[in-house]
Amino acid sequence: MNGDPGVDYPDNGNEVQMSVPGGGVTVDCRTVSAEDGVLVLKTMGLDEPKRVGLKAGDRVEIFWARVLDSRVVPATVAAVEGATDSRWRLRVTGPVEVSQRRTAVRARVAIPVVLAAGEQTIETVTDDLSEGGARIVVEATGKNPDAGTSVDVHLDLNGSELTARAQVIRVITHETGRKFLSVSFSGLSERDQDRIRRRVFQALREERARLAG
Repeated sequence: MNGDPGVDYPDNGNEVQMSVPGGGVTVDCRTVSAEDGVLVLKTMGLDEPKRVGLKAGDRVEIFWARVLDSRVVPATVAAVEGATDSRWRLRVTGPVEVSQRRTAVRARVAIPVVLAAGEQTIETVTDDLSEGGARIVVEATGKNPDAGTSVDVHLDLNGSELTARAQVIRVITHETGRKFLSVSFSGLSERDQDRIRRRVFQALREERARLAG
C-alpha cells in the first residue's frame, strides 16, 4: 500500500477497531497484512467474524490510535476467511483521515484490579483497558456479578490506585472456557481519563516494541 505504515494505513500487528457506520457494531482486531489496497484483520479472540454477522460487500471503517491522534480509513468487506472464519479481508475504498470523533483507545494489558459489588470482592486482572471501560478476567466457575450490576473498580496504574464507578455490560464466556466481565466506566474525571490513556498508550508502545523484536 502507498504511504507510511501506521500513518496512512494500520501497520502489521496494529490493534484496530472495525466499525460499521451507523450499525452500532465495533470489533477489536489486529492487522495481519496491508498490501495492494487490501487489509487483512484477525479478530482478537472474543468476537468471531461469523458471530458479528458482517458479509462481503458491507461497508466498514477502520480506526487505529497513534500517540497524538487517531486515524480512520473506509473499507469494504471482500471476504471472511480462515478455517474457523477467523479473518476479514477488506478492500480500502478511500483516503485515510484524522478521526474527528473522540474514540476510547483500547489496549490489551493485564493490570491488577479489585472489583467490588456489594459485599463481594474479586481480586483479579484486566484483559484489556480503555478510558471507557475494561474487560476483566474472572473465575469461570465462580459467582460473578450479572450484567446490569453496578460495581466499583479499583485499578493499579503503575502503583497508583484509580477507583472508578462502573456497570457490568455483559458477561463473556470464551470457547476456551475463560470468562470475562465487560464493564463501562461512568463519571470519570478528565484527570482520571488521562491517567488511563497514559497507561493504555504505554501498553501499546510496549506491544509495538515486542512485535518489532
